[in-house]
Amino acid sequence: MMGKRARALWGASAVLVMIAGGVGVAPAFAEDPPPVDWTMMPGFPVVTADGDFTVSFETGVMATPDFGDVALLNDLPLQRINVVNHTDEVRYIDFGVDVDVEGVIEPLWRGETYGDYWGSTAGAFGVRLEPGQSIADTGAFVYSGFAGLFEGVPRYGGRTVVVYELAEDPAVDPDTAATEIARAPRVPGDFVPVHFDGPTTPEGTVPVGQELSVVGPGAPDEVQLSPGVTASVTASGLPANRELELWLAPGVDYFYMTLLGGILPETAFSVGTTMTDASGELAATFTVPATAEFGTAYRLFAGTLAENYWPAGTYRSFTITQAVSSASDEVEATETEASLVLGSTTVDFSFPAGTTGMFTAATSTTGPLVDQFSLAGDPPLYYHLDYSGSFDGGAVEVCIQYDTENIPGTPPRLWHHAPEPGAAFRWVDITTSAVPGRVCGVTTSFSPFALGYRDTFDFAGFFDPVSMTEPNVAKAGQSIPVRFSLTGDQGLGVVTSARFVVAGTVLNPAGEMLDAATPGASGLTYDPATDRYTFVWKTQKAWAQKTGAFVLELSDGTTHQFAVSFKR
Repeated sequence: MMGKRARALWGASAVLVMIAGGVGVAPAFAEDPPPVDWTMMPGFPVVTADGDFTVSFETGVMATPDFGDVALLNDLPLQRINVVNHTDEVRYIDFGVDVDVEGVIEPLWRGETYGDYWGSTAGAFGVRLEPGQSIADTGAFVYSGFAGLFEGVPRYGGRTVVVYELAEDPAVDPDTAATEIARAPRVPGDFVPVHFDGPTTPEGTVPVGQELSVVGPGAPDEVQLSPGVTASVTASGLPANRELELWLAPGVDYFYMTLLGGILPETAFSVGTTMTDASGELAATFTVPATAEFGTAYRLFAGTLAENYWPAGTYRSFTITQAVSSASDEVEATETEASLVLGSTTVDFSFPAGTTGMFTAATSTTGPLVDQFSLAGDPPLYYHLDYSGSFDGGAVEVCIQYDTENIPGTPPRLWHHAPEPGAAFRWVDITTSAVPGRVCGVTTSFSPFALGYRDTFDFAGFFDPVSMTEPNVAKAGQSIPVRFSLTGDQGLGVVTSARFVVAGTVLNPAGEMLDAATPGASGLTYDPATDRYTFVWKTQKAWAQKTGAFVLELSDGTTHQFAVSFKR
């Protein structure tokens, strides 16, 4: 029967199998493992007060290891522990580490430290020392490492290792008395908990740190990711106001990656950075690289590569698949239009002459979390539009022709997840025209877009010179600046219509509705300094002696009005 130590070593090899991209056999160096320059930690070696043991802690770094054909991105910090037994008796040595809570040392020889599922790991670190023997003589992997792959064991940021002498063999009595004989200083860096005593992940491994969730339309396994698709990711319980990198890695489980010191394979992709907020919440987007492999299990991690620090990661893998529908069109300098068919939807591009390059489009049910609006359609789709090339001035008009049986009734708005100068991406209503079956907008950037109905604005106003408490009297023919706020910049597509509704008469109780034009090209503007929109209303001289109301209809379907009377 395989012994506990043999099982532990096999498990360590399995870890390396996973970290190396899921190869079918335990990885090996193309040549001998690169040498590590070991340095004795300050204050070591130490001799216990009774003179029974000498304890040493050494540290080293293996620079970007290469396991066979799989290179790793980051350095692997290592440590090795040696204890020499100076007595003429058999002595038992084991270790404690703060596993789940920083500073709370848990005994590694007890099964409860690892939980029910992983309890058989208990005892894997224990060493039996004969008289005069050292750990280095026994081949135990706390000193000798993983079966020729590297010496020592990974060194984990934020953790403290304690060396104990046990009164008895813990395999016989796991509750045997333990005496601390040495303690290494806390490892510099941030602590990431390993939750051995909690429920396992959906894939049966130990949960580590905080769960990073890729957001889909329903259950986590409904996330649909393809090359070029942008999606949202969320997490909580992280350090506040902390910049974290996002990395997409194939064949790497969060627990095993952490166990191996937080190293990533060279095939991992950097997919951006993000900041946690003041409460430790993370909400970010990432885009699947065009070179991601189909049919490969990927996981996403948030942390810092240079520090081997990964406080959040996905607890389940997701597979990169072919987009449900996709199309592309390469345009020449003489062309000004391109049209891409995506199932029952067509995306039309209009652009200035001289534009050359490739327009691409794909749909998915996964995309960045939406705010301000609700997605339209069943199922609701994201349109991941992209362009590779250069514009010869001007912007691009994007029109989405949709199936009115799927989206009946009032046409939705066209939204774009657009980059903001000095800030993160955000959804912007770019609609310039909307009729049933076709919605258009203008953009200078790409991917992703969506069709949706705006939620209700937080309307405030109207402001001076319009009064909401006193009668409004104006001279017919003058221009009136109508100012209001929607609590933030909601784009310039927020006004559906503006009308002057003349007060009703006995013959026409509903009153007369007249379009409220704007003078010249003044239109609608937004001032971020005051958080106010201004619609300059050009009144008509023919309205002299008329009384009625200015009625403003917004794209959220709400209307707002004020009474006004015109004099000559």
